[in-house]
Amino acid sequence: MPLILPVLPGITWPRDKTIGLVDTSEQISVSGKSTVLINKTQPTYRYAISISGLDSNASRAALQNNSFQTLQGFFSQCYGRGLLFQYTDVDDGSVTAQGFGVGDGAKAASRLVSAVGGFC
Repeated sequence: MPLILPVLPGITWPRDKTIGLVDTSEQISVSGKSTVLINKTQPTYRYAISISGLDSNASRAALQNNSFQTLQGFFSQCYGRGLLFQYTDVDDGSVTAQGFGVGDGAKAASRLVSAVGGFC
C-alpha cells in the first residue's frame, strides 16, 4: 500500500514543482570523446510545499487538530527520505486532446502518461 501525504489545512497552495530532473551519466574517453548515457526514461519531479501553520493542541480552530503530529507521524512512517510517497497534485488531474490507454491490440496493459509541453 503506497504512502500518501495527508491533506491538511495548514498546507498552502500553490506548491512549487521543478522541471523534470533527468538522470544521465557522461563518460569521457581518453581521447576526449563524450558519451551521454540515459539512466532513466522518465524524469523525477521535486516539489516544495509551503506550510502556513500546523496545530498540536487544538488551539487554532482553522487548523486540523493534531496536524503537526499527523505530519510528523507520516514522515516517521516514511523513514525520512527512506521510502517514497505519493501526493495528489491538484494541477495534474486532467488532460485534453490526448490518447487514453492506446494499445497495440495484443497487450492487456498499456502505460498511461500525460504529455507536458507536447512531450511524454
